[in-house]
Amino acid sequence: MNQDNTGVVRVLRNGHPEFDRAVDYFNEAREVAASSPCAIDKRGAIVVGANGEIAGRGYNGPDIEWGDWITTTCTEACCPYRNNNRPCPGLHAELRAILQAPRDTLRGAAVYHVKIDRNMRMVRSRSTCTRERKACPDCAPKLREVGIREIGIVVEVSEDGARPTEIHMCPIDGSQDNAYFYTAFRDLIDRSTRIA
Repeated sequence: MNQDNTGVVRVLRNGHPEFDRAVDYFNEAREVAASSPCAIDKRGAIVVGANGEIAGRGYNGPDIEWGDWITTTCTEACCPYRNNNRPCPGLHAELRAILQAPRDTLRGAAVYHVKIDRNMRMVRSRSTCTRERKACPDCAPKLREVGIREIGIVVEVSEDGARPTEIHMCPIDGSQDNAYFYTAFRDLIDRSTRIA
């Protein structure tokens, strides 16, 4: 599965030497996703440093500027953004995870990202990685800027949703630039405080 002259998507399945460890990382990301206050689209991500240790955890949802909303659950009925066909301004799980990770652990790290349903089952990702072998177009340039080398997504799950059966590890590279990349993101990472 060569990616148009930029890298290779690594496919992990049962029997691959990295598969069981990756499943453990996705189970951790699933636990983190449960903390998301969003009732519409719960996602979790973890940053795994080059040493194999978890360096950061994050879920999608409002940032700390939203005050009390951080402790309440967004619902489809009350979401002013979904109801007006506007994207949610909340933080993506990947970004919250890298904001939590110590800066020196990010270079060469991987992000493991998962979506769950209301019953804590993993959901097959419809990420652009599976179609174009790229990460989320909003997050990819930011991940690359801080040194993340790849993002793992769940492509297939067991029938009960408890375990991934196929994982794609997608490279983060320059082919994923988009018009929404803010050059100040590097400064944000340097200034950030840990988001719980």
